[in-house]
Amino acid sequence: MRSSRAANKCSNQVIVVNRRTRLLLIVMLCLMTAGLAQAQSSAGAQAAVVDTPQVVDDRITLRFTLRDRAGFTPADLSVSSVSLSENADDVTISSADTQALRLAVIINLSNGSDVDLIRDTLRAYFNTYYEADDVVTFYVLGPQVGQPEISRGDDLSSINTLIDGLKLSPNVYSIRATLRTALDDLLEAGDELPRQTLYVGSFLNNPDEVSASTIFAQNSIPFNVVLVQRFRPNAVAEHRTLASFGGGAFANNAEGSAVALQPSPAPLGPLKILYDTLVSSRKVYSLSYRSTTPTLDAEPTVTLSVTLPDGETASTSFRYARIFQPPEVEILNTTLAAVRQPSYSGERIIFDAVEIPITVAIRFPDGVQRGVQSIRLDVVETASDNVVQSRLFNAPAPDGNGNYSIPWTFDNFITPGTITPLTLVVSVTDEINLSASTQQNTQITVGSLPPLPTPTLVPTPAAATSGMATNVADNLIVSFLAALALALILAVVFLLVMVARLRSRPTVVEMPVPAYVPPVEMPAPTPVTPAAPVEEAQAPEEELFLGRLVTVNGLEASEIRINKEEFVIGRDASCDYVIDKPFVSPRHCTIMLRKSTFFIRDLGAKNGTYVNGERLPRNRDIPVPIGSELGITLNIILELWDPKTVVKIGERKTSATHHSTVTRTATESDDLVLKTVFGIKNVGDDAGPVDDDYSPV
Repeated sequence: MRSSRAANKCSNQVIVVNRRTRLLLIVMLCLMTAGLAQAQSSAGAQAAVVDTPQVVDDRITLRFTLRDRAGFTPADLSVSSVSLSENADDVTISSADTQALRLAVIINLSNGSDVDLIRDTLRAYFNTYYEADDVVTFYVLGPQVGQPEISRGDDLSSINTLIDGLKLSPNVYSIRATLRTALDDLLEAGDELPRQTLYVGSFLNNPDEVSASTIFAQNSIPFNVVLVQRFRPNAVAEHRTLASFGGGAFANNAEGSAVALQPSPAPLGPLKILYDTLVSSRKVYSLSYRSTTPTLDAEPTVTLSVTLPDGETASTSFRYARIFQPPEVEILNTTLAAVRQPSYSGERIIFDAVEIPITVAIRFPDGVQRGVQSIRLDVVETASDNVVQSRLFNAPAPDGNGNYSIPWTFDNFITPGTITPLTLVVSVTDEINLSASTQQNTQITVGSLPPLPTPTLVPTPAAATSGMATNVADNLIVSFLAALALALILAVVFLLVMVARLRSRPTVVEMPVPAYVPPVEMPAPTPVTPAAPVEEAQAPEEELFLGRLVTVNGLEASEIRINKEEFVIGRDASCDYVIDKPFVSPRHCTIMLRKSTFFIRDLGAKNGTYVNGERLPRNRDIPVPIGSELGITLNIILELWDPKTVVKIGERKTSATHHSTVTRTATESDDLVLKTVFGIKNVGDDAGPVDDDYSPV
C-alpha cells in the first residue's frame, strides 16, 4: 500500500512537472518572440567617432568604433565596406584592440548554485582577457539580502581576491532589480568606452525573468550569459532565452567542461567564442584618406557609412578642420632681361621698348582650385634694395592655359647708357587670403644715345645731320625766301609809284623808260650775300644720298631718294615723302639709317606696314635687309636699295611679286637674296584686301 501510494504520488508529481514545463516553454517562446521583436525594432548598427579627426598635410585620419544591432563589433572591415559623403582618394582602413572596456559582471550565488564552477568561469575570463584600463564593476547576489553587493575591480589582484571570496548564499534571489541597477550605472557612465554585460549563474528562481534582460538590448548593450550547472539541463533553455532577450551571446559550462584548469583557468569551446566576441568591442578602426572635394569650406561636415558583414549599415557624421596650403607661384619667362634703345624724334627722345609681359603660373598644392584675388609686381634695385616700381592687379583673369600675364613697364628706366640689376618679386593672394611670392633676378639695359651733331658746311656720312639740324636749315631757307619775297613786293610797289608819276607829267613822256629800270634791279643785290648759304645748305642734299626707294606696285614708276637718317612717309604734307592716298595714314612709317643698317618703324598705321609680305608690329624698330620689299599697306610696294646699287626703273616689273632690274657695283658682288625679317609675325587684323574703301586714320 505504502509503495503503491508512493508510486502514485511520484507519478502525479511527474505529471505536474511535465505540465509546468510545457507551460513554461510556451510562455518562454512567446516572451522570446515579443522580446526579440522589441529589441530588434529599437536598436540598430551604430558607428561612433572616438576622437577629433586629425589632418596632416592633405590626409584626414578618423578613428571610430562600430557596433552591430546586438552591440558587438565585427571582426574585420575592408575599404569597400566604407563610403564617405565627400570625394576621397587613397583610402585605407585598419583596426587595433586599443580601446578600454566597460564591463558589468552580475554573479548569481543563490542557494543551490555551483559556486566552484562559477569561480573557474570568472578566472578563465580575467586571467586571459582583462586589461589594466578596463572598468569592471561586480554585482554579486548573495552576501546581502534583497540587494546586490556592488564592488569595483581596480586591478587583476583585487579581482582575483573578490573571485576567491565568492560563497554560496542561503537565499534565493530575483535578478530583475539587479539588472536595472547595472544598466543605469552603464548608461550614466556614458558611451565613451564600449559597454558589455556578463551574467554568470546556475539557475533562475523565477522563469518569468528571462525577459528582464530586454532593457539591455533596447540600449544596444550586449547582455552575455554563461550558465554554470551540474545536472540542470532544463536551465539551458531559460538562460539561452535570457541572452537572446538581452542581445548577447550564450555559453553553457556544463560540469566545468568549458574551462581548462591547467596550467591556469582558460576558456574552451563555446565559452571562448563568447569571451572573444565580448572583447571584440575593444576594436577601434582607423580610416585615412585624402579629400578631393573642391570645396572652400574650412570645416566641412562629412558622413561616414559602414556596411557590416550581415548587411546592416551604420552611419555617423564628423567634422574636421581643413588645412588649405598657400599657392605656389612660378614665373614662366625663361629670361626677363630687357633692352631699351633710345633715339631722336625731332627734339624728343623716344624708346623702342615700352613693356614686356610676365607670365605667372599659380598652382594649389592642396588640390582645391580657387580664384586669385590680386597679383602684385615689385621691381627692386638689387644694389640699393629699394622698390622702384610697384603695381597691383586686382582680380586678374587667367589666359587659355590657366596662367596669368602682367605687364612690366619701363617708365622708370629712361637714362641712356645704363645697366640696372633688378629683382622682380611677384606676390599672389588667393580668394581665401592665402599668399605666396616668388622672385627672379634680371636687369634692364638702356642703350647709349648718340650726341646731337653740330651742323657743318660739308657733312660726311659718318657725321650725318640729325633731325634737329635739318629743322634749323629748313628755318633758314624759309626766312631767306620770305625776305626775298618782301623785297620783290617792295620793288614792284616802287615801280608802280614811279610809273604813275611819269604818266602825270607830259614832259617826262620823252624820257626813256629804261632809265628807270635800274631801281627795279637795285633790290636784287640785297639777297646776294645770303645766297651763298642757300647753295651751301642745298649742297648736302647731293651728299646725303643715304638710299633709294624704287616703286614696284601702286605708284608711278619712280625712284625716291632717302636723304635723311629718319625719313617719314605718310599722307600728311609735313612728311618727307607724301603719298596722298586715303588708305595711307598721316604719318605712316619712318625709315632710319643706323650704322649702315636700315630700320623701319610702323608709326601706328591703321592699314599696316609690311616687309617682304610680313606685317610689322607697331612702334618697334625692325632691321630691313637691302633689296627688301616695303609695303605701305598692301597696295603700295617699294624696294629698298643703298646708294651704290643702280636700279633701272624702266625695266622693272609691274607686279608686286617681282623686283626691278639691279646692277651691283664691283664691291657689292654678292648674290641678292630677299631675306625675311627675323621675328616679324603676320597680324590678323589686316588679312583682307586693302583698297580705296579703307577709311583714313
